[in-house]
Amino acid sequence: MKMLSPDEMQELRADIAALGLPDGRQEELIRLIDNIIISIIDQEFGWSPVQISLSARANRAFSASDSCGGVLASGTFGEVDAEVDGVTKPERSADQFAP
Repeated sequence: MKMLSPDEMQELRADIAALGLPDGRQEELIRLIDNIIISIIDQEFGWSPVQISLSARANRAFSASDSCGGVLASGTFGEVDAEVDGVTKPERSADQFAP
């Protein structure tokens, strides 16, 4: 994030001088608005610190590395016959929405 230059700060102070705020409050307001605008722009480009953090975590969790605790393939694929293999259908309560 690029800091506002002294010239930019002076120009912005002149823009909000009509509000009648003390100098310290003017600077707080300018920095707050600047941070909000930068945050919105960063999020639109996918540069939000939260998005970057979650993306990095997801990349580690779903990588093919053995050290990430991934689930290994069993090597056994095929259909399962519910009656033969002893699979039972759970009872459905009346308040469930999905079958």
